[in-house]
Amino acid sequence: MHERSPKFYLATDRQKQAAKVGLTLAALAFILVVSWATGADTDANFLGGINFGEKIFNWHPVLMTMFVLCYATSLATFRIFPYGKEYTKPLHAAFHTAAVLCISFGLSAVFKSHNSPS
Repeated sequence: MHERSPKFYLATDRQKQAAKVGLTLAALAFILVVSWATGADTDANFLGGINFGEKIFNWHPVLMTMFVLCYATSLATFRIFPYGKEYTKPLHAAFHTAAVLCISFGLSAVFKSHNSPS
């Protein structure tokens, strides 16, 4: 098997800046979606809160946005974090696992919401 050069894993300054901007925008989107979903004033176009009862569908946009944030962070770990592989591999795996959990629970919220009798 061909071993890659350590230079392969190095990112240019422009790549690092782009990754940081992307992650910052994903975090901002997550904050905005959480504030939109948890806002109680439905007359002002808020979703009216999140819970595990009648408002379970409102978890869907929150978890899907968190999925994007976790997935983007997972992809960027090797490029932007200045640590060795012994630290970035578990970090990559943790963010990737969190992304899979977010998408799984987000989709289950949709199915539970649409299959509920109310």
